[in-house]
Amino acid sequence: MDRGTAGETVRQLQRLLNSLGVQPRLQVDGRFGARTETAVRAVQSQLGLTASGVVSVSDRQRMQQRLAEAGAPQPVVIPTRASPPPNAGLGSLLFASAIMRGETDPSTLLRTLGAPTRRPFAWPVPGGVPLPSRLAGYVRHGTLSHRPHKGIDIMAPRGSPVVAVEDGVVLFARRGDNGGYGNMVILLHPDGACTRYAHLDTLADLQPGQRVVRGADLATVGSTGLSRGPHLHFEIWQDGEWSSQRQRFSAETLRANGATDAVIASMT
Repeated sequence: MDRGTAGETVRQLQRLLNSLGVQPRLQVDGRFGARTETAVRAVQSQLGLTASGVVSVSDRQRMQQRLAEAGAPQPVVIPTRASPPPNAGLGSLLFASAIMRGETDPSTLLRTLGAPTRRPFAWPVPGGVPLPSRLAGYVRHGTLSHRPHKGIDIMAPRGSPVVAVEDGVVLFARRGDNGGYGNMVILLHPDGACTRYAHLDTLADLQPGQRVVRGADLATVGSTGLSRGPHLHFEIWQDGEWSSQRQRFSAETLRANGATDAVIASMT
């Protein structure tokens, strides 16, 4: 069991880790994300196991044995995220990915933004229609068929504008393959959420660290990277984990952009 796994087995693991005294306690949400992986490494290290972050059957048995042996569990403090020098690595995909996964503290960048808002996100492709068949499952391109499809695909003609869903700061904006995502932009928002915009055609003149406002032009829809036709691949990351799309867009916004009630209900 490792990062990306989800379901009841992960919930049971999270409860076990909490029972072993992990601090701060994990949210029992059934998603094996960055925080669960860090907690696993901490417990593995305490038990003298290889701190791989991957839970084998024997690792789980050892954790259960430790729980049965112990009275009151000894606290297992999860290490805090590293705080890099101001803007260290800003503009690199490695740095942006570390922010998204919750492995690097974004507080230096967040201080450049205003207070978080509670409003729903704007739609990233005005008039673009979410593809019902691309709301979940796995990537359909043959070479990436093993990769979970995290996010939504929004159909729109090539050259359609792609806009920022909320005020933010540019973490990454670069042309290239970028791991199959093609030309790509990644933003960090005031509440710590990150948004990814992928398979883009042209990019606006964006610089790492630049502030953008909600609705600002970021790029145009394309089909770069591993893509089978013009569309925007859009992701939201929060607290180091891929986040629900449905919770960040209002039903009114979704319906205004062609999403049926069935599509809205199926969005994760």
